[in-house]
Amino acid sequence: MCGTEEARVIRSSPSPSASDAIINLEHGDPTMFESYWRKMGDKCTMVIAGYESLSYFANTKNLCWFLDPKLEEAIKRLHLTVGNAVAGDHHVVVGTGSSQLIQAALYALSPSYEPEPVSVVSAAPYYSSYPEVTDFLRSGLYKWAGDAHIFDADGPYIELVTSPNNPDGVMREAVVVNRPGQGKLVHDLAYYWPQYTSISRAVDFDVMLFTASKCTGHAGSRVGWALVRDKDVARKMTKFIEINTIGVSKESQLRAAKILGAISDSCLHFGPSKYDNFFEYSKTLMAERWDKLREVVKRSNIFSLPKYPNQYCLFTGDSGEAHPAFAWMKCNDRIEDCEKFLREHKIVTRSGRRFGTDPKHVRISMVSRDEEFNLFLQRLSTIQWREKPDESKRETVSFQKTTEENMSSSRSALASKEEARDMFSTRTVSSDGFINFDHGDPTMFESYWRKMGDKCTVVIAGYDSLSYFADTKNLCWFLEPKLEEAIKGLHRAVGNAAADDHHLVVGTGSSQLILAALYALCPQDESEPISVVSAVPYYSSYPEMTDFLRSGLHKWAGDAQTLDTDGPYIELVTSPNNPDGVTREAIVVNRGRGKLVHDLAYYWPQYTPISHPANYNVMLFTASKCTGHAGSRIGWALVRDKDVARKMTKFIELNTIGVSKESQFRAAKVLGAITDSCQRSGSLEFDNFFEYSKNLLAERWDRLRDVVKRSDIFSLPEYPLQHCLFTGEFTVAHPAFAWMKCKETIEDCEKFLRGYKILTRSGKRFGTNPKYVRLSMVSRDEEFNILLQRLLAIQGRD
Repeated sequence: MCGTEEARVIRSSPSPSASDAIINLEHGDPTMFESYWRKMGDKCTMVIAGYESLSYFANTKNLCWFLDPKLEEAIKRLHLTVGNAVAGDHHVVVGTGSSQLIQAALYALSPSYEPEPVSVVSAAPYYSSYPEVTDFLRSGLYKWAGDAHIFDADGPYIELVTSPNNPDGVMREAVVVNRPGQGKLVHDLAYYWPQYTSISRAVDFDVMLFTASKCTGHAGSRVGWALVRDKDVARKMTKFIEINTIGVSKESQLRAAKILGAISDSCLHFGPSKYDNFFEYSKTLMAERWDKLREVVKRSNIFSLPKYPNQYCLFTGDSGEAHPAFAWMKCNDRIEDCEKFLREHKIVTRSGRRFGTDPKHVRISMVSRDEEFNLFLQRLSTIQWREKPDESKRETVSFQKTTEENMSSSRSALASKEEARDMFSTRTVSSDGFINFDHGDPTMFESYWRKMGDKCTVVIAGYDSLSYFADTKNLCWFLEPKLEEAIKGLHRAVGNAAADDHHLVVGTGSSQLILAALYALCPQDESEPISVVSAVPYYSSYPEMTDFLRSGLHKWAGDAQTLDTDGPYIELVTSPNNPDGVTREAIVVNRGRGKLVHDLAYYWPQYTPISHPANYNVMLFTASKCTGHAGSRIGWALVRDKDVARKMTKFIELNTIGVSKESQFRAAKVLGAITDSCQRSGSLEFDNFFEYSKNLLAERWDRLRDVVKRSDIFSLPEYPLQHCLFTGEFTVAHPAFAWMKCKETIEDCEKFLRGYKILTRSGKRFGTNPKYVRLSMVSRDEEFNILLQRLLAIQGRD
């Protein structure tokens, strides 16, 4: 989907004249649809206030707890309107694009009890990313096994059925047959929409994948969804996304809901006002482009295109042929490598080899901007084949037209929870119901963002950010420049990290960045997975994140203090530490083969004194802990080494093809507002975000310590007085979690508190004593107040 590094370098060069422009049609960036969304004006403009969507959670009653109800409603309505899928009796699982959902489906459908990985197949020509997406982590759960047509192994398998197919646009059915009970199917239906193909029926498969990038053109939003029949499969897919990215951008979901709703509304308009109807408008554009391309190819003695049958479309009520999002073009027999041949004419395509088939074929995007597509047609029409008069060899000649001299080239981009829980928080807290302090949902910060009013409100037009790409000159090509500027500005203002001499990689939360760092730092040539360790008590998600795919690259090896291997290792250093708030350094020493990842999610002035600007090789941060905007799912890594940063970027490219642009825009504005507030420190108490937040946390810690002080049941750690470079004062830490211990007679503190309807996270989850529990200190006021009341009541009884 995203293309090669070479292609990125080509497209990031200054704009050439039309005669020598590189035309990149290798990727499928759906910028063609921008014209429609511009015509829509303000109908799809999204306004998001600074205080909205801070929580990780969207709907705690839903199996997919991070799915916004508005998006679920919009998805089901659109499928009902178009008639392309049976959605009403399926579970909806939302993902960061369909790439993440493909991996979630593989995880959910792979038998965990099998000693060997399950085979994953697809019929050639298959989508070019399937092999790499399946194998890049060397999972012990599944492995790529190639063309479904020639698959002959016994045992379980998963077949990926892409229909209409990418790259050739053909309608597909499952290929592997006569394997009762062994095979499972995933139907990738990204292109099963009326602008690309006739809607022949409402499909009703077990697992069906769709994506906004192909349906609406909003590739930058990174929103996909799965319709899943089986509840357990949907639950496992949700679990994958929970471990991988702790949910999906709320900003993108809310925008996608509005866009999908607008499309459903537009489907009420046929006939004279057909350009109001999104699918008719888009189909007309696609048909015109295909007609133009076929006319050019018809005049050529070099190229050919597939023919598509006329089919009746239930949505439009008429018959027509397909107009796929890609052209599957073939060169004649004289040309062995069509991709190489076209590259010589400065047309970048994707070779048939990438799709498991003949290099005489190439895949060409049909959904780029008009100027790119028109330049492509001109370039293609000038390529002719002729015999040399004195040789048997043949050559190509490209005739440049004088009109090309005056054309401007396209500036297209190139291709290329804190873990959630078994029980969820609820917005309204009952005085006698369970209160959930197991997770770290940072809703405490909402009060500050409400005080900010419109200062952090973000307005996003319907035509904004359709492209996958943000800055093709940047190593992290999906990182928005405004966000990079805001991140570096904030670190300079706070003084907590040396950011300017590091590469910046943005991720869908810091959880994805942890996984990206493990991928980037693991030697690819080791026969055994590298050991991953962290000092006890370690962040409770580290073991599961490291091992959930049974990767051949890395494995969880437990407490860093007891590591005894001589081989390579990665140590995760969390400072301030989650769960106990202690400032940490690396534990494993004098091991030349070790690499460090510093998880600095809580190294901000509201939680701990800023003692020095951190300056490590890999440093991870997240907006959820810095600003409280957990629903945005934005994290970033500061990476010293360019190759490590490139590999981390590659992981995110394969995992989710980038990061929500809506969330990046909003994070940029929020971080900028915090930096501005730091300039006014001391003038207005509540203007400075960190002072405001620190005061809230200090007050909460004082109140909790007062309750515990009167107790003979609980105890809390003490933190030393330290000088803070940011505030210029001596202060103690006020961590985001309380690491509370029960007295000796209570063996299991988590179980004990559960008896009083207080949900916490047991010390066992952090690799240590069950006498400890972790309590969130960043919930809403009403929840925190009930916690204190309950703890006092416990002391009264015991």
